[in-house]
Amino acid sequence: MSPTRPLSRPSSGHGEITEALYHAFINATTVGYGDSPPTERPSKSLAILLAFIGLVFTGIVVAIAIHAADYAFGMVHEIGGFLDRIRR
Repeated sequence: MSPTRPLSRPSSGHGEITEALYHAFINATTVGYGDSPPTERPSKSLAILLAFIGLVFTGIVVAIAIHAADYAFGMVHEIGGFLDRIRR
């Protein structure tokens, strides 16, 4: 039987928490790590900020496109109703 070693606890430093938050956010936004991921805390913070700005920008573009499509299809419906009234 091999001797058992006591389980080692991870240190309670902030480095691990920052690292975990960075990896969680970058994975959640599906950005990925790239060929050369940031190694310093400020650069990781910038990467998170840029990923968040990208999400907000994408959301705004999609909202504008949906609003434009809704408006266009509403106009088609109104024109169709107008033509039906003219034909009667």
